[in-house]
Amino acid sequence: MAFRIIPRSEWGAKYGYGPHTRQLGNLEKWLHHSVTVAPDTVAPFTDDYAAIRTIEKIGHQRFGSYGFPYTFAFTPAGLIFEGHPIDRVGAHTQGHNTAGAGFVLVGNYENMRPTTAQREAIAWTLRHGVERGWWKTPGLNGGHRDTKSTACPGRYAYAEIGEINRLAAAGGVQLVNRPVPTSPAQIRLDVDGKWGSDTTTALQVVFNLPIKDGIVSRQAATWEDDNPGLTTGWQWLTSGYDAGSPTIRALQEFLKAKGFYTGKLDGLIGPQTIAALQGYLASVGAYTGSADGEIWKPSTTVEALQRRLNTGRL
Repeated sequence: MAFRIIPRSEWGAKYGYGPHTRQLGNLEKWLHHSVTVAPDTVAPFTDDYAAIRTIEKIGHQRFGSYGFPYTFAFTPAGLIFEGHPIDRVGAHTQGHNTAGAGFVLVGNYENMRPTTAQREAIAWTLRHGVERGWWKTPGLNGGHRDTKSTACPGRYAYAEIGEINRLAAAGGVQLVNRPVPTSPAQIRLDVDGKWGSDTTTALQVVFNLPIKDGIVSRQAATWEDDNPGLTTGWQWLTSGYDAGSPTIRALQEFLKAKGFYTGKLDGLIGPQTIAALQGYLASVGAYTGSADGEIWKPSTTVEALQRRLNTGRL
């Protein structure tokens, strides 16, 4: 079975995702269960999406601005949902929220066993996280009960931790995503006009940034609707975005050095940054459109950016 992480924007997240950011690179991984109703394993999986929204609503009621408390959620069909962005602090494992990611099985695993699809989905996510630079080793640190007095993640799920870690270490599940490039020469982007995590990772590799996680953090939500071509890995905030993204700041510094950007080095994408990127891409013969400062879906600007990155440079 092939896997992917369903982003918040796709499953219909309604609430926020925590007021605090954290560093990636060596996160812990803790297993939980939701003790909510488990959806079935029959397509079209609308009940899976509804189950995730239910967990989010409960999380918002309990934890306020933290919204969806877990980092990833896994349904019996093997679907993987993004709970909160990987660089945000959740509310899942007291004493380990900043240092750890919360993996939640949807359902009550005191009374039911995890499915094969769930075990493989968690194993895939553990390996994917190593490749993305979120943590160093592809294994769960344990269950919630290892950190406090609780039955979570349920006796049947807890008994599966060893098998999940074995699967992850053995690499016995299929990866949808291509291997994450570690050098500009390894960049192989689909030229699809959608600026998602793979395009961001390629920029991070070209700029040799210390974290290459495919995430554009802390962006002003006011620009989201105007730029539908900015897809996966974009963190849209209504407040708390003052620090911006190191990736966008590196892009702004590059464009400023080339004479195309005159604005603030604030790490926010905005129309001025996009227009400067369009001007630069036109100057190197990669783009023939106007400098309108917007990213549509699909976007000829992003297509030009992707073709340029596939040469191993910007």
